[in-house]
Amino acid sequence: MPEQPHRPTTPDTVLRARVLAVLGCVRVATLAQLHELLTPAHVDEAYLRRVTLAQERRGLLARVRCGRSDVWHLTRAGRAAI
Repeated sequence: MPEQPHRPTTPDTVLRARVLAVLGCVRVATLAQLHELLTPAHVDEAYLRRVTLAQERRGLLARVRCGRSDVWHLTRAGRAAI
């Protein structure tokens, strides 16, 4: 099997992978729910918002407005990535 190129593991890459994995299991979640599951209480929710918006720009996540919150879900590309 060919050797995979080394990708640096940073807190951002770990969090991006965890967001995809969680949404692969639960299907949909608000930012507040993802924050509660994935980040320590002392970490600002804005950090997770930046991560989810970046994944949306990459086509891995999409969101739907539900009341006052956005509900995040995987796109086809996001499902293929996990």
